[in-house]
Amino acid sequence: MDALQFFVHEKINDHFYHITESYAPCRDPGFDNGSTFNIYVIIGEEKIAVIDTGLGATDGLRKYIEQNIGLDPNKPMIALLGHCHPDHCGAATLFDEVHFNSGELQTLDWDSDIERRLSDLELFANYDQEIIEFCKKHYVKGRITESYPYYLAEDGDIIDLGGVKLTVVLLPGHSQGSVIYWNQEEHWACGSDSVQILNSYRGGFDELEKYRRYLKRAISLFPEDIQIYSGHDRIVHTKGTLYLMLESLEDILCGRNLSHDIPKPPRFAMTKPGPTMLIHRLGHIRSSYSSELWHNSHPENSMSNEELIELLIQEKGL
Repeated sequence: MDALQFFVHEKINDHFYHITESYAPCRDPGFDNGSTFNIYVIIGEEKIAVIDTGLGATDGLRKYIEQNIGLDPNKPMIALLGHCHPDHCGAATLFDEVHFNSGELQTLDWDSDIERRLSDLELFANYDQEIIEFCKKHYVKGRITESYPYYLAEDGDIIDLGGVKLTVVLLPGHSQGSVIYWNQEEHWACGSDSVQILNSYRGGFDELEKYRRYLKRAISLFPEDIQIYSGHDRIVHTKGTLYLMLESLEDILCGRNLSHDIPKPPRFAMTKPGPTMLIHRLGHIRSSYSSELWHNSHPENSMSNEELIELLIQEKGL
């Protein structure tokens, strides 16, 4: 077994590459591509950016990039994180700099916890003991902490790699500091887990309304022909995905069309206890939200949709 065997890659254009990290075929029903991690390499004239760094269950990512993608060894290689969940920040410390949004700081210790990362690996490796034991000997030992050098990528910042510029677009919802890295010139973006088939919205009405505002703003910012590369999905998303996500979110906010929603099964041994999450389906989009959202916050959920919308307008200023 080799630390590089868990990666494959494809060329998108002369300075844009897609690496897939996977430890085993997913056999968890409904998990789709959740055990496949998308990593993107952007080559500028002055710097190389690695957008999301996978689980880091082996220490081979940087070596794989250096060996398989023609790179200038003198260029700094920096990590840009769409968010700091373990399957996106695991190998971040292999790189010269790490950038992420300040909204991730409040959960950084938990998200970069090595024991949690190795626990999650069990599902991602489909409980294959040979793979798990190999990874326990070869995982990335470093973790992002207050003492590790990092930089904050705030909304509206422009990261200049030299000839290639990426604009940071905040889209909090999957996490408080989830961001999209947007190449305005070429009309593509890397959306990490903030734009994908299976979306997870935690928190109450205030958090979901905040997400709704930022999602509407993203729709207004991006051109109609935008191509959005996600953190897990095999497909490239279009603006149509954003419109469906917005419609699904508004269903949840208004308590509309939720009668057939089903519980989201727990998957990770170290998941923090919390309310049951429900899955709402709309087209090919699935959105999960707290089961307590309507039951605890709005006992008026027996009202008509029109009355619910009016209530939200009055209470939250939508």
